[in-house]
Amino acid sequence: MKSHILGAVCVSIFSFLLSTNSQVHASVIYDEGVSGDLPNSFNIYLPLGSLASPGTSSVVGSLHPHDHDNFSFVIDPGFELSAIILADWQTTFTANFFNMSLDGATSNPGNPSNIGVNILNTFLGGPVGAGTHTFRLWTASGVISNYQLDFVTSAVVPVPAGVWLFGSGLIGLIGIARRKTA
Repeated sequence: MKSHILGAVCVSIFSFLLSTNSQVHASVIYDEGVSGDLPNSFNIYLPLGSLASPGTSSVVGSLHPHDHDNFSFVIDPGFELSAIILADWQTTFTANFFNMSLDGATSNPGNPSNIGVNILNTFLGGPVGAGTHTFRLWTASGVISNYQLDFVTSAVVPVPAGVWLFGSGLIGLIGIARRKTA
């Protein structure tokens, strides 16, 4: 009997792990050092296409005094933008910040204490759904060099089937154990 229970538990765990396994992609979708300066106009956004789904898409660039870097990106249906990570940046001035805008919501999370932090929460308080979105970075003075923003997307899915299998198997095992003790 113990071998049947152990087998059921192993099958449930394997099913859960199999159902949650997904390939994650990471790529640089724009690098100003390679592809040139992003648009500096308030009304022009360079379309970068779809972000990796799921995965991480990085934008690498620099800002000069009164410079703007404007781009748009697409989040495919069934996915969401779950994080924007300020992976790196360097500056030559003492203000130690630059401004960002996502779909018109503005914040100034560009400071050294935010490196490695999910700054998406400073804009909208959480994930952003499917659709086309605009993003802008700018500084009024100084130079921001070598910034890297990592846009992390994840699947918007209901609880995986493996969880239901594992849960129902666990309930069955509890029922069997109760029946044996009664």
